Order: sequence, then C-alpha cells, then structure tokens
Amino acid sequence: MAQNIAKPSHVCVSILIAMLMGSHGMAKTKSLLRTKELRGGQSPLEVSVDVSGVDILDLAATGYSWGQAVWAEPVLVAKDGSVSSLLDLTPIAAKVSWGSFTQNKGPDGKALAIGQRRFTRGLFAHADSRLLYRLDGKYVRFQAWVGINHTAADRGKVIFEIRDGSGYELEVRFQKAQAVFTRPV
Repeated sequence: MAQNIAKPSHVCVSILIAMLMGSHGMAKTKSLLRTKELRGGQSPLEVSVDVSGVDILDLAATGYSWGQAVWAEPVLVAKDGSVSSLLDLTPIAAKVSWGSFTQNKGPDGKALAIGQRRFTRGLFAHADSRLLYRLDGKYVRFQAWVGINHTAADRGKVIFEIRDGSGYELEVRFQKAQAVFTRPV
C-alpha cells in the first residue's frame, strides 16, 4: 500500500536555500583584496594577501572589452614558509567569459606580458572570469602580479579580486537544487 508522503514545494525549498545562502541565492564570499581598475598598457600591480584558513581561493576578474586578465607568477606561501606555484594545483573550476583559460601563455600563444614586463609563468583568463583553487587551509599568503596582457595594447579595463571562495561548493549545490526544484513535475 502506497503512502501519501508530502513533498516540499519548490518554493519552500528555494526559500530555505536562499535563507541559508543570502538574498541573491549565491554563496557568501569574502573579499580579501580588490584592486582599482587597471587598464591595458599599465605596468603590473603586485598583490599579496593573507589566505590563512581559506579552503577555496577564488580569483575573479571583472572587466570590459579587451579585459585580458593575467595573474602572473602566482605563488602560495605555506605555514612553514615554503613557497609553491599556484600553477602546481589544478583549478576546481575555471569560468571565462570569452576565449579559453590558459597557463603560461596569452591568447596569441606567446608568453604573458603586462605592460613591458614579461612573465614565464601565469594564468590567462579573459574577464569576466573566475578561477577557483582548493587550498584546504594549508597556506597563509597568496602573491601575484596582475594586469592586462600585452595583446590588448592600451585597451581594456579590469578589476582583480581575491576572495575566500569557501562558499563555492554550497553555491554549486544551490544551483543544482534550484534546477531540480524549479522543474515542472
């Protein structure tokens, strides 16, 4: 004999999830550093931020046409003082608004350069972009040089932001749950 078990409505589930995650239905992320707007042709800007206790590092670049964002020579400093390249880690997610996410080269397949300075290692992701790396609280500092790749010349504007993306996995779960509970039955 089948029992009638009430299923929660998609509205109730969505409200509950939204309450847990914030009014916009997105996981709360904490901004650790936000740059001023950088323009194509400018010299690279050195960024350094405390990432103690951060489980997921969220590197975001928001920009405009020609926003060819570069995170050059990105390194992590561990609790014991040892330094390792962020490129040694595999991103758990890479979202790019145009083109492809690449390592150690720009959209032209050549070395990365910001202004007149060339870099042998780095990340290229056209803005708007979001790169996420699992740190599991193992590191105390993140450092990099940021700016717009030389291929944009003097075009493009980008704001770089380093965030504690520890809520990212909750955000993904929310999006999946929202898709399930908003489907017609």
